[in-house]
Amino acid sequence: MQALRTERKVRTSPICKLEALLTSSARSKLVTLVSSLFTSAYVFLWPQYFPNSPLQLDNLPIFDGRCVSSP
Repeated sequence: MQALRTERKVRTSPICKLEALLTSSARSKLVTLVSSLFTSAYVFLWPQYFPNSPLQLDNLPIFDGRCVSSP
């Protein structure tokens, strides 16, 4: 039996300005990429904004990303 591919049309968003046809796999990869980039930038720039408050291993930030398509 062949796996079903779910495709949804993305109209406009802050990330996808052009109309695009994304599979669920592509949406997941896009969300992972954006979440990962945001997290790394957040940790990298932390000392610049909070020089007297270093990040502690027991209080590292965690971010969750989701891709929602609306009609």
